[in-house]
Amino acid sequence: MGLLSALLEGLFSSVFSSTLYKGQKKSQLVDFAEDLKFEDSFEKSKTSEILRANSIYHVYESNAEDGNVVALRGLNVSIDKGEAVAVVGPSGSGKSTLLKCLGGLMKPSAGSVELAGTRMTRLTGKQLVNLRQETVSFIFQDANLLPHLNALDNVAQPLIHQGILARRARPKAQALLDKLGMGERSYGMPEELSGGEQQR
Repeated sequence: MGLLSALLEGLFSSVFSSTLYKGQKKSQLVDFAEDLKFEDSFEKSKTSEILRANSIYHVYESNAEDGNVVALRGLNVSIDKGEAVAVVGPSGSGKSTLLKCLGGLMKPSAGSVELAGTRMTRLTGKQLVNLRQETVSFIFQDANLLPHLNALDNVAQPLIHQGILARRARPKAQALLDKLGMGERSYGMPEELSGGEQQR
C-alpha cells in the first residue's frame, strides 16, 4: 500500500501560529501527531474530490503541567469519491480526532474542512446535523445502539429524526437490514446481537 501524496503534502510541517497558540510556549505543547500515517487501499482514481481538509489544527486545552495537547497540526487531506483510505498510527496519535473533524462531529481549532463542496467549519450545529444525516455514515468502535429499541427501530431512528413517519421509516430500515443479511434479526434487542451484528 502506498502513502497518499496528497495526504502527506504539508503533513505536520506547518509552524505554530502565534494567534492559535497565543500565550503558549512551543515547549509547553505536547504533540502526539507525528506518528500518524495514511494509507490507501488502491491507487488514487481520477474521480471528483469528495472531502478536503486544509491546514487543520486541533488543540486539547489542559491545565496540566505538560500544557495543551496538539492532536492535529497543519494537516491537509484530499479524498476522491470512491476512494478507500485508512488512517493508521499508534494510540494517541490523533486518528480519532482527525476522523471526528473530517466527519463533522467536532470542529477543528483552526483550518477548514469541506465535504461534498460544503465547508463544514462554517456551519451551525443544526446545519452540521443535517449534513451528517444526508452524507456521512459512521461505524463506531462501540455500536452506539439504543438499548431499549430493537435492531429495526435503531436503524429507523435517523429517518424518523429527519421527519419521516415511523410507518414509512420501518420498511426502509427493514430493506437495509435485509441487504446486510440481518433481516431475520430485525426484532433482536442490542444485547441479543453479536458484536458483528451490532456493527452492521
